[in-house]
This record gives sequence, C-alpha cells and structure tokens, in this order.
Amino acid sequence: MLKAKRPVILVGNRANLACDAIRKLADRWGCGIVMSYGAKGIIADSHPYLLGGLGEGGNPFASDLCKQSDVVLAIGTSWWPEYHVPEHAQVIHIEERISAIGKVIPSQVGIIGNIAEILQALTEGMADYRPNPDWLQLVNQCKQDWNEQNKLERAISSSPLHPALIVSIVEQNIDKDAIIALDEGDVTLWFLRNFRGTAHQLVLSERWRTMGFGLPAAMAAKCSFPNRQVVCVTGDGGLGMVQADLITAARYRLPITVIIFNNGTLQMEHDKMMMKHLRPFGTDISNPNFVQIAEASGWVAKRAETNDELRIALDEAKSTSKPYLIDVQTAKITHPDFQIQK
Repeated sequence: MLKAKRPVILVGNRANLACDAIRKLADRWGCGIVMSYGAKGIIADSHPYLLGGLGEGGNPFASDLCKQSDVVLAIGTSWWPEYHVPEHAQVIHIEERISAIGKVIPSQVGIIGNIAEILQALTEGMADYRPNPDWLQLVNQCKQDWNEQNKLERAISSSPLHPALIVSIVEQNIDKDAIIALDEGDVTLWFLRNFRGTAHQLVLSERWRTMGFGLPAAMAAKCSFPNRQVVCVTGDGGLGMVQADLITAARYRLPITVIIFNNGTLQMEHDKMMMKHLRPFGTDISNPNFVQIAEASGWVAKRAETNDELRIALDEAKSTSKPYLIDVQTAKITHPDFQIQK
C-alpha cells in the first residue's frame, strides 16, 4: 500500500459497519472508492473519491479507471466483475471470516479480523504516505464525468416516466437513512446506476439474484427496525411473484412503502434476447390492477403517471400507519449496460 501509485478501494456489503474507517483510510491513501454490487449507501455519494458502483448498474467510467490501478484493497466483498477489474494489480482482501478469502477475488494478501480495527491500523501505518496528485486528478475527473452524465439521465422527461427519473424522485423523497429492499431485474440496474446514497441501507439478493426478493425483505426489515422508513423498490415481474405477501404485510400492520416500476415487460430478459439477436419470447406480462389488489389486501395504494403524482404519493406514504403501494407507470427503456454491449 505504501508503494501504490494508483490505489483503489473496493467496498462490499460486509463492510457496512466500517464506513468511518473506510473514509479515513481513503483520505489518507488518496484512492478511488468503487462499490461492489448492491453496496450503495455505505459511503455517501458526496465523498470526493466515491466513484459509484463497479460493473453492472455502476458508473460506466469507473471500469477504465479501476483497470489502471496497481493496488486494490477489497473490503468485505466477493464482487470481482470480469472486464471491469485490473489484470495485474496487487490485491489485498479484508474479511471477518476466512471462508470469504480466495473464492472469487484473486488476492495476494488476505487479512482476517474486525474490519474497522484493521482499517484503523492500516491508516495509522500510512502516516508518511503522500497521495499521487496525478492519480487523484484522474479520480476527480472520473467522478465529475459520471456526475454530469448521471444528472442528465435523472432529468430525462418522458411519459411513461423514465426509470432514471423515477429513481431520482424516490431518492429525493425518502428518509436519508431509509432501508431500501431492492428486488431483482431491470429495476435493480437502474436503481444501482442512478441512486445517490447518503446513509441508506440497501438490502438485496446479492448471491442468488432472486426475483420477488424485495417485498418479503422489506417486511423483515420493518420487523427488525420498526422506527426506520423501509422502502421496497421492485419491478412488476418481481412483485407478481409474491403478491400474496401483500396480505401478510397488512395483517401484521407493517407500514412499508412499495414502489413498482410497471412497464408490463420482463425488460432485462427482453434486452438480453435482443443482444443475442433473438426474437423476444415470453417477456410480456399480463399485469393485474396492482392498486386494486393492494387496496383489497388492506393497503393504501396510488397509481403515479407524473412526477408530481409520484412525489405526492411518496409524501403520503410517510404519514400513514398502513402499508402503502405506488404503481408507477414506467417507460420501456433498454438499460445502458446492455446498449454498450450491442
């Protein structure tokens, strides 16, 4: 680490209790910080070295920067996406359990123990280190380029609503420390790409990528943290798999908020088929009226077709003691990650 000229920290979900230690080390080391799949919110997006996600649903500029790294410090993660990581960098992997070392990340050094304590010791050991100003300039440029592109994406106006715009409105109208249960599918990539976290805690199916995960995960989160706002972000396909849980949430009076990106399509599967020059098959969904089903199950429910309707619904959801469902009419848009690969 003391010899590094182009350092990068890769942060995973298992480092969520070491956010302060990560920030202090990054400031001392002068490194770029990239997030593994679903690690949004551990480090606030406002941190000057935070570059966003790496790989699927991440900052599209971060991959090129990460590939130039000579030392990578991977913390609490098993995320090592092919084509987005350096081939010849030295990799140090920090975990609390030895079973997480060596399975996915090709590390030269493994360190086992309390993550925050290890990071504190490393920071203290780098008192004489001087960050590389040329590398910091590249880090800052990467962050600036992505901020500008992200800003444009989040402002795209369309009817039905653009997925990136929906993410932006959700971000601006939920609590800064909300727990977000994120379902799997196309909605996952849009959320990870465009959401700018502060102190949010993200829960998602990191290993198995299970559709239908969002609603039951939100219910579990609300049972565990009854005093925090819990928001489920899901697609229509994901919610369709677990509609019966609407009754369960109402029965146990769990005031969670469910936001449905409803475009009537299994969008990710559609786009993957198109990439392979196949005719999309079985990707159209015959959705029920989610608002009526939610109301019949004991929820408060609204349909949102405009920016203002979505904002009003999100505000109302905070003040009700019942679970609240928002059915957002969403445009059928191919995610940029798939567009790049065409």
